[in-house]
Amino acid sequence: MILEGAAIDYPGARNILNSAVSDDKYIPTLKRLADEVHRHGTKIAFQIMHAGRQTSIAISGSQPVSCSGAASTQLLYDQPRALTLYECKNIIRRFGGAALRVKRAGFDAVEVHCAHGYLVSAFLSPALNTRTDEYGGLEGGIRFSYEIVQEIKLQCGQD
Repeated sequence: MILEGAAIDYPGARNILNSAVSDDKYIPTLKRLADEVHRHGTKIAFQIMHAGRQTSIAISGSQPVSCSGAASTQLLYDQPRALTLYECKNIIRRFGGAALRVKRAGFDAVEVHCAHGYLVSAFLSPALNTRTDEYGGLEGGIRFSYEIVQEIKLQCGQD
């Protein structure tokens, strides 16, 4: 089983009704869920995500962020602002921290959500990623994704 995307930074990174994995307070509930699924002989994974530009102030409580200021194609979302380099590094660390919480809760795997126009997929889009720093363009978007995986391995171990 794979649970749908949970925000790595709640409420800022959520879209609509995403759950959260941004704080250790969520671990006991997640552990109960993982233990119950395991009791029935099933493996369970947890998907982690950042909505990026695919959210609104009304949902997240703050202006959406993305690799650049390119507007969302969906009318219900607000104009995003481009992340600073510092914020990019912080989000990478938050992905690692979220994965560690998933591991501590006893899940068998973690999946990084890289679709639907959410943050990671926006970084991988040449049309959206107009940055000129180390995370710019397709190569920079790949670097951003790679650093998320590396941070997860750093915080969680190679397993």
